[in-house]
Amino acid sequence: MRVLLPLLLSLSFLPATAQANWWNDLLKSFGSETAVPASLNADEVAKGLREALAKGTRVAVKDLGRADGFWSQPRFRVPLPKPVEKARKLLKQVGASDEIDQFHLALNRAAEQAVPVAAKVFGDAARQITINDAMQILQGPDDAATQYFRRQTSDSLSTQFRPLVEKVTADNLLAQSYRDLVAAAGPFASMLGDAADLDGYVTGQALEAVFSRVAEEEAKIRRDPAARSSELLQRVFGQRDEQG
Repeated sequence: MRVLLPLLLSLSFLPATAQANWWNDLLKSFGSETAVPASLNADEVAKGLREALAKGTRVAVKDLGRADGFWSQPRFRVPLPKPVEKARKLLKQVGASDEIDQFHLALNRAAEQAVPVAAKVFGDAARQITINDAMQILQGPDDAATQYFRRQTSDSLSTQFRPLVEKVTADNLLAQSYRDLVAAAGPFASMLGDAADLDGYVTGQALEAVFSRVAEEEAKIRRDPAARSSELLQRVFGQRDEQG
């Protein structure tokens, strides 16, 4: 430790290229496979990954955080909670068809209203990417950056999504009736699983959709050179293609 600390302090004063070379030598000494590509420095790799994440985030927020962003896309549409889905046929038979449809739509409206706050949370997380994070993400699977986002942002996003979800579902009568039924069920409500907490359920569905959409964009950038919309993205991921 006495030797390592001065080395780390001295490293901070080296130029970016020298830092990359030093980092490569250190990684090689431990048998790491996450060395910086020879024609890139660590700073470029980190910037490239931040740009890729920013692009994926913009696409995801624009696609999902709009009117019918969830409702018009079956793969992202928030499904009815299982107890409601199971009772759907019976409810429609007693004339509650419109109420069920409005309830279902409200859940998806709540999800789309929550999504835009993800942009800032993701932006803050991207700025925290370290050199080591960048190397591991670059050499990782097609969703490595998205996995990083999931680890770093899930709690914060959930906390910020939920009040926005609650605001929308509070205006739906069937949503309130659902909550009343869950409350009346007492300890038996646990049998409903994650659907026992309606707003938590919608929040979780919205989060999964956002992460899935970001992962799609990340995979596209990694696999398709045409999706690399800047010289930096072309350099960072092009070099990875050559090595892979």
